[in-house]
Amino acid sequence: MLRIAIGTAIDAPGPLGNIITRIHTGRVESGSKLSFHPRSWVTKLKTIKLNGKQVAKVTAGEMVELVVEGPLAEMVKWGSVITSSCEGVDVPDPVKEALSFTVELLVLDVSFTQKAQQYLCTVHEADFTVAVSFISCSMNRKTGK
Repeated sequence: MLRIAIGTAIDAPGPLGNIITRIHTGRVESGSKLSFHPRSWVTKLKTIKLNGKQVAKVTAGEMVELVVEGPLAEMVKWGSVITSSCEGVDVPDPVKEALSFTVELLVLDVSFTQKAQQYLCTVHEADFTVAVSFISCSMNRKTGK
């Protein structure tokens, strides 16, 4: 299943827009339809550029520039997720909003926000504020306790 978290979206003059991002899972080919979430906007992928050269397809792990049809500034924001889209076919693993989840984190540095019990986390290419309801266990990497 294709998953792409949007890094940078550039609205170019005209009907096309550029997205610079890393393919997290799956693969994508030129001409395929992409679905942008959370807005559920579907558009066509015109071209893919890898290291400045146009390619037909890319796989997970590649840092690419995607050229898509449509008004990016209005429909896409940083942190949005792109998945593959097939008209008339249910996607087996659609993107959903997570209201809560359990996670194991390795914290290298902590930046506190203005609100109590909220931390700024950097995951892949996205920075977002996380509200921590509880910490089940913690360990100091210097002491090992």
